[in-house]
Amino acid sequence: MKKKINGVLYDTATTSLIAETESMTALSGRLSIRLFRTSDGRWFLTVEPDNKNNRQQYTCIEPETARRWLEKHIFNRQIKEYFGISDNRLQPE
Repeated sequence: MKKKINGVLYDTATTSLIAETESMTALSGRLSIRLFRTSDGRWFLTVEPDNKNNRQQYTCIEPETARRWLEKHIFNRQIKEYFGISDNRLQPE
């Protein structure tokens, strides 16, 4: 999927998928949430509802927000790889 935000084209087919998780909501049902990073270091999240009547959403985020999202969802390997944070500061997987 492609989306242009603030003049920048974000394309999930040409960026790196860093992590993904799922969530449930009463309104939308199951949500697939994916964190991507472009080759020039831009981060964005996509949220895709299981309900195909709703559209996939793109949100550009700052690197610090991406790091906190990874921490919240306990993606320790990705935190270490992209942010260089040592294992002893991370929660066990």
